[in-house]
Order: sequence, then structure tokens, then C-alpha cells
Amino acid sequence: MSGVQGGAFPNFTICQPGLMWLMSYRLATHTHLAPFRTNLIELGARFKLDRMRVHVRDPRQALISWFHFFPSVIGTLDPSQKLHYDVPDDYLEWPQARQLDWQISHFLPWFIDWIVGWLDAPEQPWSGTKILYTTFEEMVADTRGFFDRILAFYDIDRAGFIYPDKRRVHGDRNFRRGDVDEWRTTLSPEQMERASSAIPERLFDRFGWPRR
Repeated sequence: MSGVQGGAFPNFTICQPGLMWLMSYRLATHTHLAPFRTNLIELGARFKLDRMRVHVRDPRQALISWFHFFPSVIGTLDPSQKLHYDVPDDYLEWPQARQLDWQISHFLPWFIDWIVGWLDAPEQPWSGTKILYTTFEEMVADTRGFFDRILAFYDIDRAGFIYPDKRRVHGDRNFRRGDVDEWRTTLSPEQMERASSAIPERLFDRFGWPRR
């Protein structure tokens, strides 16, 4: 279901009626909630959400995915985001390298801070929700093991679960190609260095992403 969040990334805030509906009917939702104090208090103290999954992706690859999707977002899908993110009026006329430089400066820090915030969430006294961290990379490398970890976390019997088939063509279950390291061929050497240097060592250690 949708309707659990309001606002704009990276500051999505919990919508209480949506979360009430979600929990009352034992549904599932996909959101980009921010890991700030208010949301953690709502999840843990108010609604006492027992457990949740936080799914992350190498920020450099997330950046490439967003870079390709962004023109459609600010052009036709949700033009208000152009205002939220203070996008220059002539952004779409820029060459790719300049657009990527702007994305590295503006969006990459948000992607990184979002992940760091959710890693730190269990340490906050107002957060009582258990979190399972999964990555896009492990989903690609071992899809069955990926789902097995989720099922075990939620105490769901594997016998009642239908594992998804591998996608038949690129794009039938994702926005684009679903690669894990397209950033290596899209970013210039200088951009790769900028992007990689911005990622804290703890994220490389925690999720096994390549440093370079």
C-alpha cells in the first residue's frame, strides 16, 4: 500500500493515518522515510512497530539510477521536485558530465546520510524497532538467500512463500538495467574519486561495497 509518507526525500515524514491502516490490516509498504527523531519515535514509541527492513544500495550506483530517472521526474512525473531540490532552470540542457557533477554535489550526500542515519537508528533511545538491513547487491548475487533472510527475520515459513522468477527482460521489474556497478563506466575518474571519497569507511565495511 502507499500513503505512509509525506513530503519529499530526504525528509519524508510518517503519515499517521497511513501507518494505522498499514498495521491494522497487516499490509506491506515501500517508503523512503527519513531516519530522524520524529519518525523513529512514531515507529518505536507511538506505533510500537516490532520490526522493519531497510534496503540499501551502493550510493554511487543509486546516484546513476537517479541521474537517468531524474529528467522524467522533473519533466513530467513530478515537476514539483524541481522546486524541492532547487534544480537550475537549464539543467536538462547541460551535458551529462555537468549534470553528474551537480548530482554528486547535491544528491549523493543525501543518499549517504540516509543510510548512515538508518544504521544509527537502533542506538537511539526512542527507537525500539528491530531492523534488518539488506542490500541490492546481495539481492542480485543470491536472490534466494536474500529472500530467505527476510523470511527468517519475519518468522515466515518458507514453505508458504513463492520465490519470484528471475526477470525475463531488463526493465520488467525495475526502472532500468539493475546493474550493481554501472557507476564505473558512467562516471569520469575524477567523479569516481569524488563520489568514493564521500562515502564513510563504515559503509564500505558494513555492506562490502568496493572502495574504488
